[in-house]
Amino acid sequence: MSTHADERNSYLRSFFKYDHDFNRRYDEQTRNERQYVDLQPSVDARSGRLLALLIRLIRAKRVLELGTSIGYSAHWMASALSETGGYLVTVDSHPRTAVEAKANFEAGGLADRIEFINRDVMEVLSELEPGFDLIFMDCAKGLYPQLMDHYYRLLRPGGLLAVDDTLFPMEEGVRQGLADKVDQFNHQIAQDPRFYDTMLDLGHGLTIAVRDQG
Repeated sequence: MSTHADERNSYLRSFFKYDHDFNRRYDEQTRNERQYVDLQPSVDARSGRLLALLIRLIRAKRVLELGTSIGYSAHWMASALSETGGYLVTVDSHPRTAVEAKANFEAGGLADRIEFINRDVMEVLSELEPGFDLIFMDCAKGLYPQLMDHYYRLLRPGGLLAVDDTLFPMEEGVRQGLADKVDQFNHQIAQDPRFYDTMLDLGHGLTIAVRDQG
């Protein structure tokens, strides 16, 4: 017997649209069959569409992604940036997924909208110039609490920060070390007067925050 929650989810799915065929095809695969079992899965599709919506909403020109994986979220954002005339800088140090991500960007026709940096995130952050309209954070969870000052420096006044997996502390099967770091970050951003934030129950949790005008 179908539950109200099942019916609600089915109704929501009936209106969902993909901006890029890559994302649709990826979601049709069983994610458990991915060969990169040591990596966190890509963002929830609804989170990807929300990122694309935010880019369109603020007419973003410069977007930074920390944690590329195979390029799933990058496709959502770069597709939106192709409409705003902007570009994405995406950073990831993993050697295996870097090869696949680059191939996916080329095949998807988005390579001209994406600057992919295959290096250590902390090393790259210190070299980047400020003025990003949006930063999307989905890299190593241990880094989450370390990067608040980087977010603030790199975002323009009024820029947006989106952070994935912020409900890790509430998810079963998440390693305690990861959950603890995310919980630490959640408390940090909730108490940081430089950001106005809200946490959404999408995927494993998505926090959206706006940087102050200072």
